[in-house]
Amino acid sequence: SVLFLVLMLSIFAVIFVAPFVTDWPNKVSFSLEHIIAVFTDDSLLQIYINTLEMAVLTAIIGTFTAYGAALVTARSHMPNTIPGMVLGVAYMFVFSGTSLQNTMWILLICNVIHYFSSPYLMMKNSLSKLNESWETTAGLMGDSWLKTIVRIVTPNVRESLWSVFDYYFTNACVTVSAIIFLVGSRTM
Repeated sequence: SVLFLVLMLSIFAVIFVAPFVTDWPNKVSFSLEHIIAVFTDDSLLQIYINTLEMAVLTAIIGTFTAYGAALVTARSHMPNTIPGMVLGVAYMFVFSGTSLQNTMWILLICNVIHYFSSPYLMMKNSLSKLNESWETTAGLMGDSWLKTIVRIVTPNVRESLWSVFDYYFTNACVTVSAIIFLVGSRTM
């Protein structure tokens, strides 16, 4: 098993060695040339900035969207369905040829919708564990539904909100699945 482990790790060793080599595999002398080039290239810096901007916006808007949807379905008596086919067809018809095409906003919308199901389920499960009589009690004491959500429910699901934010942020940083077809030269 040690031999098998060494063979498996040697495949990944190239990933960690190649950036520090002058010209892999022809000239294998140590060099920081590639690392310096990455940190001094203006176009790559803009790509990293775009990535972080997209990840933060996706995390914030996605968290609010998932929390809001979970609040509506877990704390009320509305049906719990997401029409995927309708959403896909609408996406295709609505955004093709619009001013949103090749913008950061279309990427943001795509990310929020693409990753919606897991954060939504996290929030819905978290909310379903809370006592359902809080809204009734708060209403009897004169608080509105919104005040109850802000004062009582949200602090009790704070850890889940951070988990949802982390999920959106991390996935928006590391994936290229759906947005690879939507990026333009400005939104790379």
